[in-house]
Amino acid sequence: MAKAACVGAAGELLDDLLLVVFEHLPGVQDLLRCAATCKQWLCLIKDPVFLRRIGLWPETAPHPSVLVGIFYQNVAASAIQPVRRIPDSPPQFLSLQAGGGHLTFDSFVANDDGLFNFARPLASRRGLLLVRILLPTPADHQRREKLHLAVCRPLIDKRGRHLLPPPPFLVNHGFINGLRLTGYALLTDEDHRAIDDLDQQRRSSFQVVLTYTGANRVMYACGYSSATDSWSTPIKCHQVSHLSRCGPYAGVVTCGTVHWLFTDQRSFYTLNVSVATAHVSLTKIPINVHAGEQRRRVPFPCVTGERKLSFVSIRDDGVLELWAKQGQDDNDHGGEAAAGGWLRSDLINLGSGDKINLVFFAERRGAMLVEQGGAFFTIDLKSKEKALVDLKGEEMEHVRGICRFPMHRCSSSWCSGFHCSWGRISPCAYNKPVLYEVDWIIEAR
Repeated sequence: MAKAACVGAAGELLDDLLLVVFEHLPGVQDLLRCAATCKQWLCLIKDPVFLRRIGLWPETAPHPSVLVGIFYQNVAASAIQPVRRIPDSPPQFLSLQAGGGHLTFDSFVANDDGLFNFARPLASRRGLLLVRILLPTPADHQRREKLHLAVCRPLIDKRGRHLLPPPPFLVNHGFINGLRLTGYALLTDEDHRAIDDLDQQRRSSFQVVLTYTGANRVMYACGYSSATDSWSTPIKCHQVSHLSRCGPYAGVVTCGTVHWLFTDQRSFYTLNVSVATAHVSLTKIPINVHAGEQRRRVPFPCVTGERKLSFVSIRDDGVLELWAKQGQDDNDHGGEAAAGGWLRSDLINLGSGDKINLVFFAERRGAMLVEQGGAFFTIDLKSKEKALVDLKGEEMEHVRGICRFPMHRCSSSWCSGFHCSWGRISPCAYNKPVLYEVDWIIEAR
């Protein structure tokens, strides 16, 4: 008995020492490698107490997750791509993890064949990253080309990449956010609440939804499924023919339905596309278009812990407001959402001094990620607490010095979606940065 007690005490001591080592690892990649080593280490690292201690699972967050960093592309490709695929100008990467200042896109995704030259990050979800790739094929004389997309799993599988077949439409040559493609979204089977933990094949499948405007100014939506490796037949979205898309191009997802924001310059609406049923609807939301800061910063879509569609808006005095949908299923069938169906509350006062450039929604964390005055911080949608993203001074100076996300180029992830030049208003064509958030779900080897 005494010998068994000594063995048990030694085991507990060893576990405590391991946890101390894990807590002081230089980066999240090292922690992931340790977690995948054996079941004992996996159990230690997945323990909620440990995850809360190292900040990967805040008390109010619905799930543990890692805000790995931000992918972006500031380099524009020439009209005709070179045939030789020499690795050049892949997407850039800004680490949000202490000690990750040296990481690049190539640290996560292999680009030795040059496939991701000039690639543009579009959206990410639960460890997946959707990018547009530019193959060495010149555009035709009408300056229209096939759209080439890829889905990869940075941080999880460096060489794993899934090339999608071209969708059943052509896009105007140049920036993807041009006159034709108006929105995109990335979904997993978990979004349909149809996931079985024992079914790894279903777990790895995903869907991509695109919206685009045809030559007749009618908007269409079509979807891709990795399970069938095919695109669906495009469906018409007559409801938004008189509206303009605004806000993020990447749609927000609730219960298998993708939502994009539209406006008629007086009110805001959501275009809702159900992936499972292909049902399309339009819903008016009780947030009016105002002048000043509110006009430049349209409502930012997000999701509350109850999986309800919500929006964050900003007042001229710098106060962020949270509009949370109440008592109605997100798969609504159109109409007008009465003000009584939404709960409005003050989220936080960020002041009117330093401009807000970057804003992201970290769904698994249940928080907004904001960059203001060179500093990154999260705002929990439930507790309304503000937490500084603790980066080393070296990395923050690197961000300030290079000015990775210049305001004059409209690299902000929170803009109206319009660009005014020489008195003409057109859709904002600059590629937006993408937050890469990873679920803390690890499998032992």
